[in-house]
Amino acid sequence: MIFRFRSIFLFLIGTLFFLSCSNSPKEDKKPPNILWITVEDISPNLGCYGDTLAHTPTLDALASKGFLYNNAIANAPVCAPARNAIITGMYPSSLGTLHMRSYSQEMKSSGRVPEGIKLYPEVLRQTGYYCTNNVKEDYNFDLKRTIWDESSKTAHWKNRPDKNTPFFSIFNLTMTHESCINNKEKHHRLTQELPDELRTKPEEIVVPPYYPDTPEVRILLARHYDNIATMDGVVDKLLNELEEAGEHENTIVFFYSDHGTGLPRHKRWLFDTGVKVPFIVYIPEQYKSLYPALPGSKIDQLVSFIDLAPTVIELSGAEIPSTMQGQAFLGNNLKAERDYVFLARGRMDERYDIQRGVRTKKYKYLRYYEPNKSLFNL
Repeated sequence: MIFRFRSIFLFLIGTLFFLSCSNSPKEDKKPPNILWITVEDISPNLGCYGDTLAHTPTLDALASKGFLYNNAIANAPVCAPARNAIITGMYPSSLGTLHMRSYSQEMKSSGRVPEGIKLYPEVLRQTGYYCTNNVKEDYNFDLKRTIWDESSKTAHWKNRPDKNTPFFSIFNLTMTHESCINNKEKHHRLTQELPDELRTKPEEIVVPPYYPDTPEVRILLARHYDNIATMDGVVDKLLNELEEAGEHENTIVFFYSDHGTGLPRHKRWLFDTGVKVPFIVYIPEQYKSLYPALPGSKIDQLVSFIDLAPTVIELSGAEIPSTMQGQAFLGNNLKAERDYVFLARGRMDERYDIQRGVRTKKYKYLRYYEPNKSLFNL
């Protein structure tokens, strides 16, 4: 009898405890803020990638606390088609937007994306994110609808009306663009505040074997490293803004380049010098369930630009549109890691080409469909 009473008593206590737990309010975790810092025209010329000439303390520190991707690939080796892949999550060759400047307001050239295709900022805004772009768009098609809360030189996550609203914000840094290498005056203007001790001397340059070792080549490469050092300082300011606003530990940070260095045989070509980009992701500890490995790790997974849109949508908790050909590489609902990514080159500036490529972690296959043309037009 005593045993039965004790069993009933324990059962009632357990039931009350279960009910009290089930009725207690659940802790609401705020969706992560997401900051993208993109730069133009650099290959993995950062200290964290082993480049001893690069002065990039800010990005090196970010990689030491985050994740450095060794196999991040642009699906096209020039800006407008590459940005098209990012904004749509689709291959430009699927959309007819592979040619450089498929659409230009100045040229009134045509480039269109079907109305039914959702762009990732539209999905994020529907989910409740405040989305800003500062400032470059250049998506290679006629954008006839508003996709950002703000897209301008003053666009900033700080401008959101409600400070409790999660934000997605892009800052596109242009001081590493090829024009800042080739134009002496522009280069000097952009790097005028860079201390002499942080400048790269032409005689320190290790000239790649595919370039002639001439004073001119050394000067151009030295300018490129100075541009990168200047850019690293701007990244530092952007990260400090998060810290000062108390958003550092609420914000996932992406850093990447739109394609390879703005020099011959790099930008516009399907070699790794043209499509392999630096790619760093920092994830705060409160979102450690999203870690792909231990912080500070180097990640060998193949990722490409069509994966960026699905990834950011997955991080927001929204549903990835079925039109997107990429797949998320961070989040809680991931597919198996892919074995290869596709690359393509069409018209670059005034020159028409039909080049396609497939890349695995170890190999790359490039096919040139117009062998009657010279491979290089330098």
